[in-house]
Amino acid sequence: MESLRLMMGGAIKHAAEAEKVTIRRSEQVKIEKANTLPDIKDHLTHKKLKPPKEYRYINLTSGARGRVTEEGGEGNTLVANENDIVRIVWDDTKDGTKKNRAVEITISPNTFAGTFKNFMCAIS
Repeated sequence: MESLRLMMGGAIKHAAEAEKVTIRRSEQVKIEKANTLPDIKDHLTHKKLKPPKEYRYINLTSGARGRVTEEGGEGNTLVANENDIVRIVWDDTKDGTKKNRAVEITISPNTFAGTFKNFMCAIS
């Protein structure tokens, strides 16, 4: 992790039990039943993810965009037909417990490797 920070010029923040880290997750799914979110799998590990209660989506087949909230109601539901491809985006909060760890890397344009300001500092 430290080598990644050095390559990207970022600041690393490890999640602690008292301090949480928010991760923006994004996955693409194929709708099996109209207006119903199917099981979501992590595209890297292929493990089933806990379905989000609130998320934003874009229907890649029709171009429709929307937001689903816990309240539901008109305008707060998924609108997608069977076999549509939908990308969903949601926020996931992690803490420092053993099975719920996360690391946040903040990249600044002032320290990112290869940027003009970083280049000028290196040659002066």
